[in-house]
Amino acid sequence: MSAIRNSPDTPSTGTTRTIGIVAFDGIEIIDLTGPMEVFALTNLGFQRTGLTTEPPYRFVVLAREAGWVTASCGLRIQADQAYTEVREPIDTLIVPGAPDVNCVLADRDLVNWVRGMATQVRRLVSVCTGAFL
Repeated sequence: MSAIRNSPDTPSTGTTRTIGIVAFDGIEIIDLTGPMEVFALTNLGFQRTGLTTEPPYRFVVLAREAGWVTASCGLRIQADQAYTEVREPIDTLIVPGAPDVNCVLADRDLVNWVRGMATQVRRLVSVCTGAFL
């Protein structure tokens, strides 16, 4: 078994990185839940192997305002906070897609916020049509 060394992608012991996930009405639910599952399983792996006792990644769901957004399939998702209220550093910002990406692109505040965050986060990730944001 090879040793896992700390790198920019391997959180060190005691380090928790924030994963920000953008949510909006019409979001493609798998684009939100898929990445969340990957990081949740990574947390579990780090804890089970004894590399850390605390999860190295934590999630924050961001939307125009805190509260409910409705996915394209009708599932309601509760956003933790408004994206304009983010004050803590975000390590990785995930921008999901939507079946009707033009509706999302019409939200100039969101587009401008993502553009501004691109220079502040370590990783900016898009899923599917989220790339157009």
